[in-house]
Amino acid sequence: MDPHLGLDHFGFRVDNIDEAVADLKSRGAEMAVEPYDIRPGVRIAFVMAPDNVRIELLQRIKFDLVCNSLFFK
Repeated sequence: MDPHLGLDHFGFRVDNIDEAVADLKSRGAEMAVEPYDIRPGVRIAFVMAPDNVRIELLQRIKFDLVCNSLFFK
């Protein structure tokens, strides 16, 4: 097996991951991984780029909004 050489992925922090993904899809982007919550307050998605590089999109929700959604339903 050959070792992996080169870039695997890089990332951007976005304010609204759902809006960012919708915009990218409207421009023809292919999603590697659709947005999902990796833990309370953090959402992540991956977009495919040339040469099998993935672009990570990361949204961090403000702590007070996370607490309100967890404890005040």
